[in-house]
Amino acid sequence: MRPSRTLITAFSLAFALSPSAQRSAFPPSTATPSSTLIAFEWHFRPDNPTPHIWTVDPSNPSTLSQLTFSQYEDLFPVWGPDGRSLVFTRFDRANGQMSLWTVQADGSHEIQITPWETSGSGAIVPHFWYTNDPAGYRIYLKTSIQSDPIFWAYSDGPSSQSLNAVAGSGGMLQPDISPDETKVVAIGGGRILVAALSASGNAVDNPITVFASPNPTLPEITGELTAPEWSPNGERIAFGAGEGHRKANIYAIDALTGGNPMKLSFFGGAAEHASWSPDSSWIAAHESSAPASHIFVFPADGSFSPAIQLTTGAVTNYAPDWQPFPFTPVEIDIKPGSEENCLNSDGHGVIPVAILSTPTLDATQVDPTTVTLDGQSVRIVGSGNLQVHVQDVDADGLPDLLVQIEDTDGTYAPGSAIATLRATTFQGLRILGTDSICVVP
Repeated sequence: MRPSRTLITAFSLAFALSPSAQRSAFPPSTATPSSTLIAFEWHFRPDNPTPHIWTVDPSNPSTLSQLTFSQYEDLFPVWGPDGRSLVFTRFDRANGQMSLWTVQADGSHEIQITPWETSGSGAIVPHFWYTNDPAGYRIYLKTSIQSDPIFWAYSDGPSSQSLNAVAGSGGMLQPDISPDETKVVAIGGGRILVAALSASGNAVDNPITVFASPNPTLPEITGELTAPEWSPNGERIAFGAGEGHRKANIYAIDALTGGNPMKLSFFGGAAEHASWSPDSSWIAAHESSAPASHIFVFPADGSFSPAIQLTTGAVTNYAPDWQPFPFTPVEIDIKPGSEENCLNSDGHGVIPVAILSTPTLDATQVDPTTVTLDGQSVRIVGSGNLQVHVQDVDADGLPDLLVQIEDTDGTYAPGSAIATLRATTFQGLRILGTDSICVVP
């Protein structure tokens, strides 16, 4: 039975953070949550006890939709960065095996992308869909099947994949990748760790502690820290924290320093698995209070606003993941005028990249401060000016945006590759473009 109305539940608001734990200048949340979808697991429906993947529009909770209908258990949904498809874990409980699958946002084109593997006492949990790879995409996994807990899987289709450990990730649990794909946040030894991620994506280095428990600023945290999640704007990290017997809530800290710790939820049960809205202003989480577990959303600004309950009834809903704003594909031209687009691997100089206008996209509306090429930013010159100018690069009569990217040593290995540019327009549209390059020593 689908819920027919929004249920807003006010939880205990008597709790007050100490003055040092409150953030006085945090951007306010939007009045209503983003209307992009939230995917989650739905367990134990009376007519079908097998868990499947569902979605709900948080701005209209009556719009529940079931995406998967298999005989197996479908778990841990994660949106791809394009916002158009999901990756999830399918569990064959009878045989103790798991595999990764993808499905479109409308439930179509369900495809198996990794072979069935014996799960043992561990789990295969997809966590991040990484697109800067010639093979198609890369998925980071949280798993205890092998000795290291962070892995990645390549795949260019259902019959081509490999699974390899990320070097240096031992002891780092429940990882999440920063929006600029240069850092990893994870749990390790009762602490939240942030480490550098190599340009190839297969190694982490120099982990530092940004938050530890117990913490004098937040004395109510007495249990374990769980599932850190980077905000889409890269500024904050949300995480779950135990507060006693069967009680946990969602907190957030500044991403790189651990500053401005803040309690965001005020549940009486156990709140876990925080997921940010695409505009970084709301959080989704599941809250478990026997005999049920439901999906809620609440503001991420510490405003103590009541949480909005999205699912109801004597059911168990877990693992929400908020759909990002989709990327709009654009045309780019690396080293305009060059056919081979060859770069030196020593990381010196700049890489000229043109973002090309079309009748439906004005490249001059791209915010240069958001432009990255595989994690490399636009060069800053003089007194903080970005090295960028407008020019009709392809002589089609439309003004294009030419940016000079600061070449960073170690970003590319010698050989041929695909370079990926990401950016956001001043109107908030996310864009993505790719071009081939050759890298010489």
